[in-house]
Amino acid sequence: MPEDSVDPTTERYEIVGSGDPGVNYPGCSTSYNVTSYDVSTGDTTGYRWWCEDARNDAWWHQRIEVGVDLDFRLDQYNQVARTNDLTVDLDFPAWPLDTDLGMLLSVTDSNGQPVANQDVEFRYEIEEDVRTVTTAANGSAYLVFDTGHGMDPSPTNFDYASHGVIAWIPSTVSTIDIGASTITLDENLVEIDLAAVSSGVSVERLRDGVSQQLNSITGYYSIPGDELTFSVPVQNRGILAAPATILEIQAPDGSSSTVN
Repeated sequence: MPEDSVDPTTERYEIVGSGDPGVNYPGCSTSYNVTSYDVSTGDTTGYRWWCEDARNDAWWHQRIEVGVDLDFRLDQYNQVARTNDLTVDLDFPAWPLDTDLGMLLSVTDSNGQPVANQDVEFRYEIEEDVRTVTTAANGSAYLVFDTGHGMDPSPTNFDYASHGVIAWIPSTVSTIDIGASTITLDENLVEIDLAAVSSGVSVERLRDGVSQQLNSITGYYSIPGDELTFSVPVQNRGILAAPATILEIQAPDGSSSTVN
């Protein structure tokens, strides 16, 4: 027998189409074809047809190294009604590292009515944050947690990490009363980042009591005695609302002025 060996590979997944995968369960007529590729060779390594109605794969095809093709097809799906529905609404889907983030947890019964005084377990496991909260009269509970700086096992070049936020009712494990959401950590996010948008600057000229909006067609010019009014849009590239601030403008002659 040959010695055991380890040959790591990296795969890329892409949604390449949608349609009917041809399984017996009729609820999967509009499924998504997710195909996997070997990053180093570009070869197709398998594909799945994701069925949103069944919340699972309608068809999973995979080829293993010994040359065997595996096909798993969904034959039937029987949905079990939950006693309660839990929703996890994050204040923001993306947030900086090591920063507090709020979330609203809501519980409704099978008729859509809020469930009051319900104990729910909150779990943000990457930071080992596990606690129990109780819903108010409106069936909701608001809590704040620290996002932390834990990594995930799938590094990318467009975010720092992503993690699951889970809420569930442990006493009803058999019916799986659970809600979940995903938080994306981004180390490039800042709370407030104000920047003047140069492409949106407009200029109004007042000459002899006549006002005219200047643009590239009229040309940007003036003569002594003209009054020019500049409108400068300011964009907040941060994630929080910005307070009132002061904008400083420097003129070509070196003078500067400030406006609120």
